[in-house]
Amino acid sequence: MADPLFKVRTALYLGNFAVAISEGASTSVPPSNEALKNERDVLLYRAHIGLGQFDLVNHAISESSSISLQAVKVLSQYLQTFQNERGAEAARESLVAKIQQWLKDDTCKTNPDVLTISATIFTYEDKTDEALKCLHSQTTPEMTALFVETLTRINRLDLAERALRALQQQDEDSALTLLTTARLLLAQGKASDASSILGDLDTRA
Repeated sequence: MADPLFKVRTALYLGNFAVAISEGASTSVPPSNEALKNERDVLLYRAHIGLGQFDLVNHAISESSSISLQAVKVLSQYLQTFQNERGAEAARESLVAKIQQWLKDDTCKTNPDVLTISATIFTYEDKTDEALKCLHSQTTPEMTALFVETLTRINRLDLAERALRALQQQDEDSALTLLTTARLLLAQGKASDASSILGDLDTRA
């Protein structure tokens, strides 16, 4: 079955945030399909974060929003602290404590969006073990890609290569898989091969 959010996802992963927003806004979602609407909104707000539009995201997502969207808001608030010197460290500590509390909840600790965003924040915080723990289940391609990235950062290229093979088996030609492959190739010192892949991706941008 075709992924109705394929173009949105691809643009987001390639850093084409304005395109992701445009594609998301033009993607028709049946009113009855709450899960797909939620997934689209998560991608859209993440693209707004990519453009640095933190206030837009923070104001649009409320306490009544889904836990996935609330996780996106925490990411937005966390990244916004890097723009503000006053109280930034305390704000980050509070947000990290919030996701750590969420991860004690059975629903949250199996939610791919919560896990992906938590791992992203833990990576910023140099909490590698906690990031890997979030990603270990690899229930989505993005979680697997981030798992590979995290393993690469700590020079566990053997484990990263194994995880990459699992990602390639799901969809070896997706933008996410190719980006992840290029990242690992660079870590392995194969810059020419990585450059070839990135050149191919550039034609898709």
